Amino acid sequence: MSNQAVSSPSKPSVKPAQKPPMTTKRLRAVAPVVWELLRPRKKLIALGFFLMAINRVSGLVLPYSTRYLRSC
Repeated sequence: MSNQAVSSPSKPSVKPAQKPPMTTKRLRAVAPVVWELLRPRKKLIALGFFLMAINRVSGLVLPYSTRYLRSC
C-alpha cells in the first residue's frame, strides 16, 4: 500500500501556502529574536564549535601519519 493520499472527487485539493523567501528585510526582523535565544548559550556554542574543529583536525592525523610511516 502506498503512502500517497487518495484524492476524493467531491473535495478539491488544497495546496498548503508556501513560505515567502528569506529576504534581508525578513532576516533583520528575525535577527533580534535569534540573538536573544543564542546569547545565554554563547559559551556552550563556542565550545561546540571548538570541539568540531578538533574533530576535523584529528580526522587528518591518520592519513598523514600513514604517509609518514610509509616513507620511513
